[in-house]
Amino acid sequence: FFYRNVYITGTVEFNAKLKINGMNNVSSDEYGGYTYINVNHNLFNMMAPYVGYVDGVYGPIDYEANSDLFSTPGYSQPCFTNPRVVEIITENVRKELTNNPNWKVFSLGFEDNSRFCTCENCTKALEEEEGHISGVYLRMVNAIAGNLKEEFPNVMFSAFAYNEAVEP
Repeated sequence: FFYRNVYITGTVEFNAKLKINGMNNVSSDEYGGYTYINVNHNLFNMMAPYVGYVDGVYGPIDYEANSDLFSTPGYSQPCFTNPRVVEIITENVRKELTNNPNWKVFSLGFEDNSRFCTCENCTKALEEEEGHISGVYLRMVNAIAGNLKEEFPNVMFSAFAYNEAVEP
């Protein structure tokens, strides 16, 4: 394995025996070292400073289905089909990778909620993906990775298979 992480921790010796080298299991070089991988709900951070409906980067969501306190821009997913979103995230990821040249993997994980855009383009893309948001999300992830692959050929981009984005 290039990277193995679990959410439980053991002793350094135990982690080395299982070849665990992830973010929750820091190990010294003597025991195989530690591999930093940026794996998190990162889209909100990569959208900064866009925390409103500016340029349609956060599209409409179904407020009836998501009527809790956090159904506001910044607590919803960005519009996965908006080219401006791809540009914003690409530029912010470029800055992060330039400032952290040792990173081998960059997470494009969506936020921990089900508040996906319901704009006309996202609705159409969702229909094309047979109702699976994962397909719409992966289109955006692939576009961002494609924009950065020549500049950062040794970086892998991770995406979540999580909540509503589990179905292919």
